[in-house]
Amino acid sequence: MEKEKLHILLEKYLKGKCSPEEEQELMNWYASFEQRENFTDSLNERDQHRLGQSMRRAIAQNITKQDKPTLRTKIIRWPGFILTTAAALVLITVGWVYYLTLSQEVTYQTAYGEIKTITLPDQSVATLNGHSVLRIKEQWSWWADREVWLEGEAFFSVTHQQNNQHFVVHTPGLVSVKVLGTEFNVSQRSSGTSIALASGSISLHIGKPLDKNQVAAVPMEPGEVVTLSPNQESYKKHKVKNIEAYSAWKKQKLLLNRTSLEELLTSLQETHGLKLKVTERKLLDRKASGTLPLSRSAGQLMRNLAALYDLVPVAENDYTILSDGARQQE
Repeated sequence: MEKEKLHILLEKYLKGKCSPEEEQELMNWYASFEQRENFTDSLNERDQHRLGQSMRRAIAQNITKQDKPTLRTKIIRWPGFILTTAAALVLITVGWVYYLTLSQEVTYQTAYGEIKTITLPDQSVATLNGHSVLRIKEQWSWWADREVWLEGEAFFSVTHQQNNQHFVVHTPGLVSVKVLGTEFNVSQRSSGTSIALASGSISLHIGKPLDKNQVAAVPMEPGEVVTLSPNQESYKKHKVKNIEAYSAWKKQKLLLNRTSLEELLTSLQETHGLKLKVTERKLLDRKASGTLPLSRSAGQLMRNLAALYDLVPVAENDYTILSDGARQQE
């Protein structure tokens, strides 16, 4: 049963609005767990105690609601009472497990210039770039997709599961990345979105996730990059020679290949929060190739950038003003 449908049926049951057919559907779903591992084992001791208390309250309420029957009435109605109570306990258990394991979230975030490595519940690893946010469910179930929600940039090294469980990265807007086991970089910034595949394979989904008719599935192979416009209405896929350049930031550096100053400054403003201005508009078109060492020190980073692009940085209030270094030497 899909998670959304289960959620709706549980809500209706706990409010006493389930039809007999819907109650039976929930019972059939629960019965499918009998041959699986105990799914309450993932709860901590405190949550298991809370679950037990709730179940005992439900039993007490069911007993209180029963009329005081005669001995003959007890003989006739006792099996029905057992079934009713058992059904209530089953659904309360399922409901508690559902909310405790699937609803609670954990949020990881990084400051400007910070890089953070996170081990996920399935032992996959996510490395967050500066000024990024990653949200995950606190507990992951084996029967559902492994889902994360990203704002910013991250590199994922995803473990393959024996049951071929998908790993899905959701980004704001219309883009999600679905994989089984692979390594890839996702960058979602105001300037646009890019996905770079280092190994394995990816199914990139572009469109409204709730409307399958409007979702475009874009397959990707290692060494390929997909870039999307800021409004995500169009995309381009191309092969690159050096896919490592898209994740070099993990090693505190950027690999530039005729990268314009404008493109680089846009990136550094997103990841490091730099406030920059140029004295001449044409400087933004200047290109450079090579390695740019990164630093959480804004001053050191600006000196590295200025040396690579032959610029002169001057601090002015909260901004750094970049001027043409070649002109100053004349």
